[in-house]
Amino acid sequence: MAQLNITLNQEEILQLLSKDHDQAFRELLRKSLNSILMAESTAQLKAEPYERSEERTDSRNGTRERELKTRIGKITLTVPRHRNVPFKTLVFENYSRSEAALIASMAEMVVSGVATRKVSNIMETLCGTTFSKSSVSEVCKDLIEKVNEFKDRPLTGDYPFLIVDATYFKVRDKHRIVSKAFMIAYGTNHEGHREILGFEVYDNESKETWKFLSPKTEKTWPPRLLMITSDAHEGIQDAVSKGIS
Repeated sequence: MAQLNITLNQEEILQLLSKDHDQAFRELLRKSLNSILMAESTAQLKAEPYERSEERTDSRNGTRERELKTRIGKITLTVPRHRNVPFKTLVFENYSRSEAALIASMAEMVVSGVATRKVSNIMETLCGTTFSKSSVSEVCKDLIEKVNEFKDRPLTGDYPFLIVDATYFKVRDKHRIVSKAFMIAYGTNHEGHREILGFEVYDNESKETWKFLSPKTEKTWPPRLLMITSDAHEGIQDAVSKGIS
């Protein structure tokens, strides 16, 4: 494993600590990560800078700058470049996983009812960088696409047992908090495994809204239903009578 050499200017760090702790920690992190990048480069090339060695696998080809958003703010790292084989680093791979977790957290806050402006303020406080309301909205658009992809997937297995129900949640709709019905159906296959087969959100339960249970295409609802479990809501009874089985 390559050795890490981190060079710090004592007077500079002490001066930063006396004025701006966040800036001091960002500088420490920047120097540390830059040292890791250089060590990774040396390990991949099997040679120190300007070192002549029979084991050398490639040569250096300058550097490039890349920004990294961290919990203590944004830092700019100096990333080595190799002439023939691309330089690889775990620094940004770990960052990508952290960024994915951050995006998931923003989406979860919006789903839980936090306004996009508040989400933006929270992220700025925690991460030291700005996320606009439009950026938060784009995160949720991606989430909606994934939800719709799940809802529209074809159902190819047999689910002899079907359970349907509805519950009510408070949601934000056109800048107002209202109560809406979340209607869901899940089936149990021959192995005893349960799977969500479909769900929708409506203003209320009714014959019209429970029509989402009715077959849309031959692939939408599974054949050969043996038993349907539900309450006695007239909308469900109407959908069942019209042949979801």
